[in-house]
Amino acid sequence: MAKLKYEFENHYYQTRRRPLRDYLFGYFHIVAQYTSMAAPVTNTIMGNTLFKKITSMILAITPQRPFPVFSRQIATVDSKAQGERIFFLSDSFSHYVEPQVEQSAFDILAACGYDVRVLPVIGARAALLSKGLLPAAQRHAGKMLDALNQADPTCETAIIGIEPPEIYALKHDYADLLPARKDEIAARAAHTWLLDEFLLRSEKFALLRDRISGPNNSAEKNKQKIKFQPHCHQRAEGPAQDGMPSGSNATVELLQLHGYDVELIDAGCCGMAGTFGYETEHYELSMKVGELKLFPQIREWRKSGSEVEIVSTGAACRMQIQQGAKVKASHSIELIANILKQEGARVKE
Repeated sequence: MAKLKYEFENHYYQTRRRPLRDYLFGYFHIVAQYTSMAAPVTNTIMGNTLFKKITSMILAITPQRPFPVFSRQIATVDSKAQGERIFFLSDSFSHYVEPQVEQSAFDILAACGYDVRVLPVIGARAALLSKGLLPAAQRHAGKMLDALNQADPTCETAIIGIEPPEIYALKHDYADLLPARKDEIAARAAHTWLLDEFLLRSEKFALLRDRISGPNNSAEKNKQKIKFQPHCHQRAEGPAQDGMPSGSNATVELLQLHGYDVELIDAGCCGMAGTFGYETEHYELSMKVGELKLFPQIREWRKSGSEVEIVSTGAACRMQIQQGAKVKASHSIELIANILKQEGARVKE
């Protein structure tokens, strides 16, 4: 369905004028880069009611949603690590808006002893695909592959990311964008993982857990309930060839390994669908989708008084939950990083 959509939009807008917001959303990585550099000034400006009203009218973006709050903070990697090399694919949202999520990923990988090399390009440009900006997406895919070939000509180094649409765009969509390089892309895709998937397959991560947790590990102590809303791209991810969990199942198992009582929410799409929920004519529909199952379920859990943590692996999903159900959702990797820190501190004591 996603491929049909971006192919249609690519052809449709060859003879029609594109909405300005398509460029804003498609090139969000550029907007976010410069906006974050001037934060918190830009955040103050974007929070101004008049500015928001004018911008919403020009771009046909709903004024009923707040703009993202950008951060000047940048996640950092341990440059002294000498272990196995892996590539990290950053995404625009965690890099410029939620650096604490990206930092959690770096902290886990550093604690495992990996030599994390952050790729010089931000994201696989899933946003360009979502708006049917195929020529730009193809150019970026070529640059991404060229950068990877320069750093890893044998196509053996693992590529890790934390935002599902970005990592799965590289894994599944690049072959359609650049069919002449399909063999090269297939070799890359075989070593491309969402971080949750990678950690389940990592002996270093298993050793780290054993070392800091010991016999009284968190799986025995932590029984907190989690309601997990996966990103739709993660839900759609098929079985892995190695038979180990992938997609949503990988996140569920990773959290369960750390003692959480995890329930996969059966609500389907949260309603945000990337930037769909920010478009003026789609805002009401976006919220109605959330009200079908997801929002009412979250409200009921809150009313029950039980301590339930809401987890979502998609940045847009977390925004929709925050804005529609008034509950802050965490990324699974944040929870894992916090547990490892707590266990590590306990061992040192």
